[in-house]
Amino acid sequence: MLTAAGTCFSARGYAGTSLTDIAREAGVSVETVKAVGPKRDLLLSAFHQAFTGSDSRELIAEKEVGVELLSISDGDEFLAALVDFLAAANAASSRLWRAFTSAANSDPALRAALKEHMERRRVDCGHAIDALAARGMVQSSAPREVLVETYTYLVAPETHEHFVLDAGWTQAAYRDWLERVLRSAVLTIQ
Repeated sequence: MLTAAGTCFSARGYAGTSLTDIAREAGVSVETVKAVGPKRDLLLSAFHQAFTGSDSRELIAEKEVGVELLSISDGDEFLAALVDFLAAANAASSRLWRAFTSAANSDPALRAALKEHMERRRVDCGHAIDALAARGMVQSSAPREVLVETYTYLVAPETHEHFVLDAGWTQAAYRDWLERVLRSAVLTIQ
């Protein structure tokens, strides 16, 4: 059902998607959709599922995908796997992100959820910077806060939206750009 909700929200936006649309896409009754939760919860869960493969609100480091990433000890392998994850996650979720941020402009509950998500994102990005630092890959002269904010900005779904959805780049070009820009802006190893 979350996949169906994600498909609808990605195609029609939050305001343009009804519970009936989601039910039709999922092949279930509207009552079944309502039993899962209100529309805003479906949007949030669909976004989280698209981004990490799990609809939970846990930090990425606490999810299976994060644990697997953090188990990679080699710095270059870790960076490649991290960039692969981020590029794929942004590809799967950037249209949903657009629906989420747009809906947050008019829905106070979604605005609060967006604020909470952004706080978690910064924590997740701080974990990534710390993991890169532990592997000797982070610029030692830059303050951690600057590195975290730079990383947060660069890996956001908005970058995928800009380069792939709006500018027409291929997914591979976006993924390669992401690794290059992280290496030049955050890492010591070029």
